[in-house]
Amino acid sequence: MKKNMRLMWPLLILIILSGAIVVRMNIRYNSEEHIASLESGCYSDNNISINLAARGAGTDEVATWDYQIISEYEEENEIKIPGIGTIYEFTIVNKSDSIIKDWSFRVVMPEAAYLNGGWNGVFNIHQFTGSDSPAEFSTSDFDMKGTELEYFVSQGCLLIPLEEGDWFNYTPSEKADEMPVPATVKGMDEPYSKTIGFILYFRTDDMTHLADFKDCTVSYHLYRNLKDDRAFKGVCIAMILWILGVAEIHVLYLHTQKLVKQQKRNMKIINESMETFANFIDAKDPNTKGHSVRVAHYSRLIAEKLGMNEDECQDIYYIGLLHDCGKISIPQEILMKPGRLTDEEYSVMKSHSQKGFQMLENFTSIASIGEGAYSHHERYDGRGYPRGLKGEEIPLIGRIICIADAFDAMNSKRCYRDKLDRDVIISELEKNRGVQFDPEITDIFLGMIESGEIKL
Repeated sequence: MKKNMRLMWPLLILIILSGAIVVRMNIRYNSEEHIASLESGCYSDNNISINLAARGAGTDEVATWDYQIISEYEEENEIKIPGIGTIYEFTIVNKSDSIIKDWSFRVVMPEAAYLNGGWNGVFNIHQFTGSDSPAEFSTSDFDMKGTELEYFVSQGCLLIPLEEGDWFNYTPSEKADEMPVPATVKGMDEPYSKTIGFILYFRTDDMTHLADFKDCTVSYHLYRNLKDDRAFKGVCIAMILWILGVAEIHVLYLHTQKLVKQQKRNMKIINESMETFANFIDAKDPNTKGHSVRVAHYSRLIAEKLGMNEDECQDIYYIGLLHDCGKISIPQEILMKPGRLTDEEYSVMKSHSQKGFQMLENFTSIASIGEGAYSHHERYDGRGYPRGLKGEEIPLIGRIICIADAFDAMNSKRCYRDKLDRDVIISELEKNRGVQFDPEITDIFLGMIESGEIKL
């Protein structure tokens, strides 16, 4: 688990850094101000389309009407100025996948006119900008109290005179749903748009007269909700996958721990079962009590010195435990006879190797377990039994158990003799190097006696 988590932490840091970069890019994207300059009342790019024109322009139904501008009163005589009124509409179309927020437009008057007002937003008016002290006023309902703007009321209409070069800003009303402009969703028939209007009066009796707005700019922000950002979605998916990965590692760790615990329990059962069975074997001859366990232990030490892996060493331990299982079939009077065996008795005793092999023939879980019983009495010089194999013809497990078995026999008290002295045992091992025992394994065994790993 620790190894897997060492791989996961750098990945988490990478995901967090990526998320931070995406968030920062999103903030920068949302805070960037865009400026669009209209030409002849039009503008278009990949994000927006903008149009400023008289309502119905290009058709026979232009929103223009005749209007008498009453500008002054002298006693009871009204001075009337011929004029026309026209509705101008400003339309912004959102072609992008982002919301258009905080948008406003600025119109510079191309000629003198009177502003009557507009829809729902806020006007910021700069009047007589060519003078030394231009008047400025912001209003949504054209309540003129306290204003420094020049204005008058004509036939119930509030008129604010503007000269060429004067300008006004219009900020749409969010309350009146003029802002924001929703993002265009893939598959829509038409993109979202917003239209607002304002009314201008001109001193002319030409009903076809239309203003040509050559100086008009729009400022806006494109806003993308972080949760709609594809890069951020990718980061979120990566984070979810990381969390799932950590959860999976944890689940696998718990499952592995459970399996390891079960495996340890199984190994304990197997070890205890095998050792118990080995005790059954040794119980036939009380003089050899513990012989099978000791031979198994020595065999495992030899396997470790030969560079075998843990599983191979464990298998050799089990094979060592059962190497004498054939003795169960040997009559007890032969096993415990204190004196020399007759030729017939010795022949019966030697049969335990083959009988052990036959007993283990169907034990396939451990490779070569039968060979341990079958070949541990073979000699390196070929004078052993039951097959008379020579040198490396003898399976390795047989050569290992051969010296472990012989050593324990010399180092133990038997019914026919006491255990041998240290010097005698070492002398016998050296004398039988390459005769009874494999030379390499003999050298390993003598080395372990010298180092104290095997005690006499």
